[in-house]
Formats: sequence, structure tokens, C-alpha cells
Amino acid sequence: MWQRIFTAKNEKVSKTGTVCAGVYSVFYALATVVIGMSVFVLLPHLDNPQNAFVVGVSTFLPVGVRGLILAAAMAATMSVSSGTILASSTILYNDLYLRFVRKGAAQGTSHLREVTITRLFALLIGVVVMVCSLWINDVLVGIDICYGYLSGCVFVPLVASFALKRFSPKAGLYALGASTVAVTGCFVVVGTASSVPIVAGMASGLVAYAAANLLSKQKVPSPFE
Repeated sequence: MWQRIFTAKNEKVSKTGTVCAGVYSVFYALATVVIGMSVFVLLPHLDNPQNAFVVGVSTFLPVGVRGLILAAAMAATMSVSSGTILASSTILYNDLYLRFVRKGAAQGTSHLREVTITRLFALLIGVVVMVCSLWINDVLVGIDICYGYLSGCVFVPLVASFALKRFSPKAGLYALGASTVAVTGCFVVVGTASSVPIVAGMASGLVAYAAANLLSKQKVPSPFE
């Protein structure tokens, strides 16, 4: 949804794309629930709930449809993974490498060098993702962790950029840092299934954002005015 907001060519396309993506997400969630409930009823003694989708497809669907569904699921997984890895590598290059390591060296850097560095970042992130996947080894826990960081860390800076007319860019960084520490600490203490990490992340991010924004003298106008 954020991609449709920030990359749309005009406001009409942005609104239409966002609404359609929201409606699609609702139906997607309902379909997932219905599939899970159906498999639970038909296979009540399934040992691992994570295998419900694969076992349901392989047990109840014919061969041709079975292969199509599994191929579509694998394609969707690979698409999300590759898109996330490439987006992360671009962010690392533009927001961290150029800003803090090279400090604006993009003007004197060849295009081939930029592509090479971005690919190295993509390789590094891919290795980290694989290590995390093997370490977590649980789809549901992985989803809980992702949404814990996404909602607990990103929500406050994003909403503030829409709501405030002027704000300090550093406030968002401080909010991300504080909320990341809070979410990580709560994950360690109360576990990944609790909603406490999200609430703690939002609360700490809000406090850090408000304090940094009030104390900062360098504020920029919101691009969404």
C-alpha cells in the first residue's frame, strides 16, 4: 500500500491503488482463514499447523491444480523476498552508505560502481535473511517478528510525516532507534506472540519523536502538504 502511495503518478491513482490494495488484503486474509479452518476440520490431527496449506493442497486438490497452486505460492514468496531485498539494498546505499560512509560521493561515482555496491548490499541482506530464516524456522513466529518491527517502529514516524506541517528529519531516526530497542527487548522478555512489543515500540517511538522534534531547530516542511 505504501508503494502505491509514494510511487503513484498522481493523487487519483494513489487513492485508487490504495483502496484496491486494502480490499484485496481483506479478501486475501479471509481466504487464508477459510483455508486454515477447512484443513483443520478435515485434518484435525495435523501435527504442525505450518504445514496446513501444503498438506491441504496435496491432499484435496487434483494433480494439475495442485502444481499450479504450489507454483503460484512459491512465485509469490520469491517475489516478496526479492522485492524486499532489493528495496533494502537501495535504502542502505542511498540513506546510509552515501550519507555516512561516502558522504555524497554519488556524483563522482560511476554507474557501474553504484550497481556493484548495490548488488553487494543485496547479497549481504540475502545472506542475513537466510540466516534469520534458518534460525527462526517458524513461519508464524517470523510473521509476528516482522509485524512487531513494522508496526512498532515505522508507524509513528510515518503518521507524523503526514500529520505535521513541519518536522525534523532526525526525529524520525531517533524514533526508529528507540522503538527498535524497545521492540527487541520486549520480544526477548515476553515473546513474539504478545502485542506488548508493538505497543512498547509505538510508545517509545512517540516519546523519542516528540522530544527530538521539539528540541531540534532544523525542521523541514512536509512533502505531503
